[in-house]
Amino acid sequence: MTTAGFDAASKKVATDYFNTNFSDAQQGTRSTAFDATSTDNGQTITGTATTVLDTC
Repeated sequence: MTTAGFDAASKKVATDYFNTNFSDAQQGTRSTAFDATSTDNGQTITGTATTVLDTC
């Protein structure tokens, strides 16, 4: 994170980290989305991900 708290650069780092560790191709999923948020200017960061996994 930067000294500006949870700014666009910090959000990009969080998204890049997620994308490095989760691959649709490797997981057999599709339409994966990730969103990182902070309600306290970067003191706590919450990441939420959704994906589609076909089971049939």
